[in-house]
Amino acid sequence: MSDDHGYQDLGCYGSPDIISPNLDKLARQGVRFTDFYVTHPVCTASRAAFLTGRYPDRFGLKGLAPRGHDTVPHDEKLLPEFLKTRGYKTAAIGKWHLGYTSGGTPEERGFDEFYGLLEGVATYRTHLYHGKEPALFDGKEVVHREGEYLTEIFTDKAVEFISANMKKPFFLYLAYNAPHYPMHVPPQKYLDPYGFEPDQVNNNRLKYMTMVTAMDHGIGEVLDALERNGVSDNTLVIFFSDNGGQNDVGGRNTPYRGEKHTDWEGGIRVPAIVRWPGKITGPKVCREPVMSMDFFELICKAAHVKLPKNITFDTHDSSGLFLDGRKGEPRRDFFFRYGSKRFRGNAMRRDDFKLVSDSTSDTQNALYNLSQNPSESSDVSKQHPELTVEMIRAMEAWSKTIESEYWAKRRAKRK
Repeated sequence: MSDDHGYQDLGCYGSPDIISPNLDKLARQGVRFTDFYVTHPVCTASRAAFLTGRYPDRFGLKGLAPRGHDTVPHDEKLLPEFLKTRGYKTAAIGKWHLGYTSGGTPEERGFDEFYGLLEGVATYRTHLYHGKEPALFDGKEVVHREGEYLTEIFTDKAVEFISANMKKPFFLYLAYNAPHYPMHVPPQKYLDPYGFEPDQVNNNRLKYMTMVTAMDHGIGEVLDALERNGVSDNTLVIFFSDNGGQNDVGGRNTPYRGEKHTDWEGGIRVPAIVRWPGKITGPKVCREPVMSMDFFELICKAAHVKLPKNITFDTHDSSGLFLDGRKGEPRRDFFFRYGSKRFRGNAMRRDDFKLVSDSTSDTQNALYNLSQNPSESSDVSKQHPELTVEMIRAMEAWSKTIESEYWAKRRAKRK
């Protein structure tokens, strides 16, 4: 998983300036998604959706994790907990941003190992939260590796985990914090492909580009480790960003409107690639809409996990849209909602149409035809009044259903 990674910011997604040979190769070996969505345009809620297979709104999460608080209730079961029932060794390496207190850390949520950031942001060489407090942990112990670049640290730990577990089934959740701010220039070898010297990397776009290339190089090392240990042909590899890029730090979501913190396409439509030897013959492109929660179900089915019927999952079996020899239908409706002090909005996609309400632009129930207007610049709600009303009602019904589960649990806890 990458962090705040813009839709266009890979070579295989049409970037004119970012060098990403390893992810480009991964796309040629598998399937690249053109219409891949995350549930929320920010880190915490998006990650929670993938790891629970549920809209985080069901447990009261709509945005970022407040520091020092757990955002995923301890009674919510995460993906590694299901995988451990099938004998999987599990590790979380990189950024967590889902829980800090006792009971909420990775090793208390189903991961056998954790090495990374509990917080959502850290300096890349001094590993400090907002430049102040130590942020790099091995389990719950602070690690001091000042001077080493975080992206390389996470790559090395991932390679180490693969080598140590090559003879058993494993689940590696490698969540890079790149290219999330702060914008810190990586080591020289990641500048060399561009012909840059450090003093030439003097604006956020150039820093962002080299940070993506450093991450891409790390992903290449992880893929090489799978090959070297003889498990590449039996490993499902999934890559996607947690949300769209942030414009002021160099991210580009071209050709889409918006960015991180918004429910415009640029905030929720992200790059995604899947490689699964023997199941996907690449290069392949999936142009049907797919959501990150669908990968929860894909992983569980690959591991022969039986999901309990007493939990309401929001996953959809979209595998027929991209696996060889399979046929499938995309989910009919995609819902998005985000709330913070600065940004509030919701959106819904049905077929090619998208309904948007956004507080930052005073947009209320605007309708866009994404096939004709992917930049969401022409409101066609007046041309399609019946569809607009239908989608507004569907959004309201979904919101009511989601909130009812949350409030029912709150009332039960008070008794």
